Amino acid sequence: MLKIRLNEKEKRDLLKKYSKLKNSKGKDKIRAILMLNNGYSRLEISSILLVDEKTVTTWKKSYVDSTSLEDFLGDNYGGYRGKLFSAEKKS
Repeated sequence: MLKIRLNEKEKRDLLKKYSKLKNSKGKDKIRAILMLNNGYSRLEISSILLVDEKTVTTWKKSYVDSTSLEDFLGDNYGGYRGKLFSAEKKS
């Protein structure tokens, strides 16, 4: 079960941040956390938000592990750097 237990301050902070956000990914991440707090399952959340179930799990883990809302909402995707050999990089 992925349920999260948020206190009132955490809920208020999430809702305040939600109202100020412009990007939909950040809003979806906050929606998912609030829905987990309300007892929705991973499958229900993924169906409602149109994301993969693993994404919901990743967002939950990211929320729990984050040090701040900005950290949680940050886009930390670095992309793939490739695996070129030194000689290939020079050419």
